[in-house]
Amino acid sequence: MNPITATTGPPSTDLERTSFTRIGEFCTGHRRALLVGWLLLFVVGIVVGGQVFGHLKDSNGSSSAESVRGFNLLDDAVNHGADMVAVIDGVPVDDPNTRAAVGAAADRVAKVKGVVGVETTYTNDDPQLRASDGSASLMLISTAHTDEPEPSVITQEVTDVRDVLKGSVPGATVKVGGELAVVYDGASTASSDLAKGELIVLPILLLALLLIFRGVRAALLPLAAALVTIAGALLMLRGITGFVNIAGYAVDVVVLFGLALSVDYSLLMVNRFREERGAGHDPHQAVVRR
Repeated sequence: MNPITATTGPPSTDLERTSFTRIGEFCTGHRRALLVGWLLLFVVGIVVGGQVFGHLKDSNGSSSAESVRGFNLLDDAVNHGADMVAVIDGVPVDDPNTRAAVGAAADRVAKVKGVVGVETTYTNDDPQLRASDGSASLMLISTAHTDEPEPSVITQEVTDVRDVLKGSVPGATVKVGGELAVVYDGASTASSDLAKGELIVLPILLLALLLIFRGVRAALLPLAAALVTIAGALLMLRGITGFVNIAGYAVDVVVLFGLALSVDYSLLMVNRFREERGAGHDPHQAVVRR
């Protein structure tokens, strides 16, 4: 028999057993502090990590790629940032009242912080700025050029422009789109979709856990672990967005995996704890024993 194998095998197992035993003893000895710590993680994760939706951005790709270098050259060549487009629909373009209302709205938009230019069909002869039947027109809104616009700045600009244009042309429907509006709406949709999904999934999950465990406390434990895991995942992603670009779908992937794994391991631990309690061990021993 190889002496190295004979002497190194059992100590490794003993060390592993001792480590898990120490973890169990620590958890039972500091259970109140751990509960407070998990509660703090949940609150911080929801409050701080929930801001990740305003910092999500798809990466343009590797900077060594020819397409990315070309995009960067074009971006550096222009003196303004991303555009917004307002569609003014439902009123005659040639009506003097429409002309006056659109002109006044354009003047107010031009005063919004970050806006550097506004063009309408009344200041530009381009026929593409008006519908062929004269029932709608466009307003082109240019923003200041920045290398990496902050999500909070995008949110503020889009919100301000939409507030200014809301009801600005009597009888018309005014909608604001464009690159910045798409970024803002995408982040808002991702946040609301996640909240709606959790509101649907968690009650169904709780019902399933109640049927499996036939006990409220046992069923709530995996659910609580899932909520803390989701909050922690959001907090982690928020920290990562400070260094690299994170796509919007990353939140869904991380949350789904976190939810599934936390419930899976919680089911294992609760079932193991019940087995030990059924064998006659007290709660402390049931947690510590492997």
